[in-house]
Amino acid sequence: MESAIWIENHIYTIGKLTWELPEPENLLKHEWKILSAPETVNPNMPKINLSFQPWGALEEHINAIIVQADFVQAFGTYHGTIELSNITYRIEDGFGVAENHFSKW
Repeated sequence: MESAIWIENHIYTIGKLTWELPEPENLLKHEWKILSAPETVNPNMPKINLSFQPWGALEEHINAIIVQADFVQAFGTYHGTIELSNITYRIEDGFGVAENHFSKW
Protein backbone atom coordinates (compact mmCIF):
# COMPACT_ATOMS: atom_id res chain seq x y z
CA MET A 1 0.00 0.00 0.00
CA GLU A 2 1.72 3.17 -1.20
CA SER A 3 -0.42 5.78 0.57
CA ALA A 4 -2.74 5.13 3.48
CA ILE A 5 -4.12 6.81 6.57
CA TRP A 6 -5.38 5.50 9.91
CA ILE A 7 -8.56 7.02 11.34
CA GLU A 8 -10.16 5.62 14.50
CA ASN A 9 -8.36 2.24 14.29
CA HIS A 10 -9.15 1.72 10.59
CA ILE A 11 -6.77 1.99 7.66
CA TYR A 12 -7.95 3.71 4.48
CA THR A 13 -6.26 3.66 1.11
CA ILE A 14 -5.67 7.11 -0.31
CA GLY A 15 -6.24 7.60 -4.02
CA LYS A 16 -3.93 9.52 -6.31
CA LEU A 17 -2.40 12.61 -4.71
CA THR A 18 -1.26 15.88 -6.21
CA TRP A 19 1.95 17.25 -4.72
CA GLU A 20 2.81 20.95 -5.02
CA LEU A 21 6.47 21.25 -4.10
CA PRO A 22 8.80 24.25 -3.89
CA GLU A 23 11.82 24.48 -6.17
CA PRO A 24 14.51 21.87 -5.33
CA GLU A 25 16.79 24.42 -3.65
CA ASN A 26 13.90 25.41 -1.34
CA LEU A 27 12.50 21.94 -0.69
CA LEU A 28 13.27 22.06 3.03
CA LYS A 29 12.58 25.79 3.50
CA HIS A 30 8.99 26.07 2.25
CA GLU A 31 5.84 24.05 2.79
CA TRP A 32 4.62 21.26 0.52
CA LYS A 33 0.95 20.98 -0.50
CA ILE A 34 -0.59 17.49 -0.65
CA LEU A 35 -4.06 17.24 -2.18
CA SER A 36 -6.37 14.49 -3.35
CA ALA A 37 -6.37 14.45 -7.15
CA PRO A 38 -9.88 15.43 -8.37
CA GLU A 39 -10.26 12.30 -10.53
CA THR A 40 -9.77 9.93 -7.58
CA VAL A 41 -12.05 11.49 -5.00
CA ASN A 42 -14.95 9.22 -4.04
CA PRO A 43 -17.04 8.90 -0.85
CA ASN A 44 -15.19 5.76 0.29
CA MET A 45 -11.73 7.35 0.24
CA PRO A 46 -10.37 10.14 2.41
CA LYS A 47 -10.15 13.56 0.75
CA ILE A 48 -6.77 15.07 1.58
CA ASN A 49 -6.00 18.80 1.83
CA LEU A 50 -2.75 19.12 3.78
CA SER A 51 0.32 21.30 4.04
CA PHE A 52 3.61 19.79 5.19
CA GLN A 53 6.29 22.01 6.76
CA PRO A 54 9.67 20.22 6.70
CA TRP A 55 12.02 20.56 9.67
CA GLY A 56 14.86 18.48 8.25
CA ALA A 57 15.57 15.48 6.06
CA LEU A 58 17.62 12.49 5.12
CA GLU A 59 18.89 13.16 1.58
CA GLU A 60 20.83 11.40 -1.13
CA HIS A 61 21.80 12.95 -4.47
CA ILE A 62 23.60 10.90 -7.15
CA ASN A 63 24.69 12.01 -10.60
CA ALA A 64 26.85 9.22 -12.07
CA ILE A 65 26.45 9.65 -15.85
CA ILE A 66 24.14 6.65 -16.45
CA VAL A 67 22.41 6.82 -13.07
CA GLN A 68 20.77 9.87 -11.57
CA ALA A 69 18.83 10.00 -8.30
CA ASP A 70 17.47 12.64 -5.97
CA PHE A 71 15.92 11.38 -2.75
CA VAL A 72 14.61 13.53 0.09
CA GLN A 73 12.89 11.94 3.10
CA ALA A 74 11.70 14.92 5.11
CA PHE A 75 10.27 15.03 8.62
CA GLY A 76 8.10 17.83 9.93
CA THR A 77 4.52 18.81 10.69
CA TYR A 78 1.23 18.51 8.83
CA HIS A 79 -1.63 21.03 8.86
CA GLY A 80 -4.98 20.94 7.08
CA THR A 81 -7.99 18.67 6.72
CA ILE A 82 -8.92 15.10 5.91
CA GLU A 83 -12.55 14.45 4.98
CA LEU A 84 -14.11 11.00 5.25
CA SER A 85 -17.79 9.94 5.43
CA ASN A 86 -19.02 13.54 5.86
CA ILE A 87 -16.66 14.10 8.81
CA THR A 88 -13.82 16.63 8.58
CA TYR A 89 -10.74 15.89 10.67
CA ARG A 90 -8.59 18.96 11.34
CA ILE A 91 -4.84 18.34 11.56
CA GLU A 92 -2.67 20.86 13.43
CA ASP A 93 1.02 20.23 14.11
CA GLY A 94 0.75 16.53 13.27
CA PHE A 95 4.28 15.13 13.17
CA GLY A 96 5.15 12.89 10.22
CA VAL A 97 7.33 12.23 7.20
CA ALA A 98 7.07 12.79 3.44
CA GLU A 99 9.29 11.76 0.54
CA ASN A 100 10.27 13.18 -2.82
CA HIS A 101 12.17 10.80 -5.09
CA PHE A 102 13.41 11.04 -8.67
CA SER A 103 15.44 8.32 -10.42
CA LYS A 104 16.78 7.97 -13.93
CA TRP A 105 18.47 4.76 -15.03
